[in-house]
Amino acid sequence: MRTISVAPLGCYFSNENRAMGLRPHMHYGTVRLTFQTTGELGFPVFEATVGALHDVLGHLTERPFRDSTNEDVTDALWINFGALLAGGACPLDSDEAVKAWERARGVLAQWGGEYHLHALQLSVMGVPDDIGHSDGFATYSVTEG
Repeated sequence: MRTISVAPLGCYFSNENRAMGLRPHMHYGTVRLTFQTTGELGFPVFEATVGALHDVLGHLTERPFRDSTNEDVTDALWINFGALLAGGACPLDSDEAVKAWERARGVLAQWGGEYHLHALQLSVMGVPDDIGHSDGFATYSVTEG
C-alpha cells in the first residue's frame, strides 16, 4: 500500500466533554491527513491543495463541538474530510464554509490523482490547567478498515 500524508494542518477548536463532566474549553491541535494512493498518481501535494484542505479544516472547527469528546471531534473531521473527497455536500450552513468546500473540491479536481482518505490524526496540545489536562500532545486517530 502506498500513502501520502499531509501535516501539520493547525487548528483550534472548542469542545464540551459532558461524558467526563468538563466545561467548554479550547484546544490547539494539528491534523494529519493520510491518503492511500490507488493509481499511478496519488494526492497532489501543492500549496493550493494543502491550503484548500486547511481552509476547510478552519471552517469545520470554527463552531464549538457540543457534548463531544476529543474522539468525537476526530470522528467528525474524518467523516467530513471523507465527504469532501467523495464529492459530498458541505455539512456547514455558512456561505464562507460552502465557498471554501467548493474551492477545495475544484483545486483537488484540477490536479487529479487517484487516492482516498486512509487515516486522520488529530493531535491535541494539552497544558496544565484547572480542568486537569496534561502537558503535551495526545493524538487521536481514525484509520479505514
